[in-house]
Amino acid sequence: MRYKKLLSFVTFFIGLLYSPLAYAFIQDTEIDDALRKMCAPIFKAAGLNQNAVEFRIINSPTLNAFVQNGQTIYLHTGLITQTENIGQLIGVLAHETGHIQGGHVIGLKQAYNDSAWHSVLGMAVGIAAAAASGEAKAGVAAAAIGQDLARRSLMQHSRTHENAADQAGVRLMEQAGYSPQGLLDAMVLLNEKALYRVNDPYLLTHPLTDERIQNLKNFVERSSLKSKPYSLDFHEKYNRIRAKTIGFLYGYDAIKRAYPHHDKDFASKYAWAIMYFRQGRLEGALNIVDGLLVQKPNDGYLHELKGQILFENGHVARSIDSYEKALDLLPHASLVKLSYAHALTELKNIVSYQKAKKILKKIAISQKQNPQYWRLLSIVHAKTNEMGLAYLALAEKALLERDLKTAEAQAKRAQGMFPEYSKQWVQSQDILRFVKQQKK
Repeated sequence: MRYKKLLSFVTFFIGLLYSPLAYAFIQDTEIDDALRKMCAPIFKAAGLNQNAVEFRIINSPTLNAFVQNGQTIYLHTGLITQTENIGQLIGVLAHETGHIQGGHVIGLKQAYNDSAWHSVLGMAVGIAAAAASGEAKAGVAAAAIGQDLARRSLMQHSRTHENAADQAGVRLMEQAGYSPQGLLDAMVLLNEKALYRVNDPYLLTHPLTDERIQNLKNFVERSSLKSKPYSLDFHEKYNRIRAKTIGFLYGYDAIKRAYPHHDKDFASKYAWAIMYFRQGRLEGALNIVDGLLVQKPNDGYLHELKGQILFENGHVARSIDSYEKALDLLPHASLVKLSYAHALTELKNIVSYQKAKKILKKIAISQKQNPQYWRLLSIVHAKTNEMGLAYLALAEKALLERDLKTAEAQAKRAQGMFPEYSKQWVQSQDILRFVKQQKK
């Protein structure tokens, strides 16, 4: 995968500090905006605050989505690239919204705790059996029984939630004015893409796909909205984010298969402009984007892409104009502001550093989990002779990247530059305390 910085379509790794896992996340303003507009009626029907629901996009080709942390929907890029139409995408998102509405994440945590108890109990029985019989096999068998009980307990809880989320999903789609056919079609697609089937239903984290499909068919057949089409605007949004995702993440051959004709429609042109950009073909990429801007002069996402293409190819001053046009049209877009701030820092003058610093302060809340934000903040503080704040920003960046050694070193440097018990001193202390806890 040929990435440079790709700041408007950002890939960055985040590892939860209390977890050994790290995920590659995608951030993109256009994709997030499209998902929010598609889901707004569903969230309203579910009684959810739209602004409280967060989308996190994982760079993975698999067709998957799930809910964590209460109201955070995680979706794989494969859900965007492998679905065949907007109805399928919205159907899966409605299903996940059903999990949120039903409070299934909290219930699943309790189920996990219960299943863990079964496993621990089985291990304890296994040890006792081995000691009583003098046979290690007896202990292994008992432990295996405990683990199997744990697995079955957790799966049963999950199956119940999946059925409930299916029913909630189609109900929410109807209440939102959408055809519930999309969720049914998504389940059929998942069934077709299944690599293998397991006979024991207890080993499945979902009900057997055939069972779920039949339940959904029954609902859809009764729905008065089953044949209702989506608006042209929604179709365009889906086609655009699909083309953009394929353009940035897939190889040349895959893009050629998906969009064999370079100039067939907007989506084809969009994907190929991005492909040319990734190949370093500046003129070809700009020709396509400029042509699209003739059709849509007030499209902020196109201006953002043009700014990125120019910036990544060393035309920093020219990129500034495109980013400013994008922000005039997308004033809410914190990620575009981050890209704009980055371009300003590359102008390498005190005025641009000061301007970048003001922009970064405005997006602190939305971008605080992005290591790139802290990197840029450290630069502008250092260039404006605020070294304590620069060290503190580097400590925060290292913390997000799970580099505890660097986080500790930078926090110590920052701490010595602020008055005791000041806001920044306390922030440094918090980082040092957290690092110390992680080392235990």
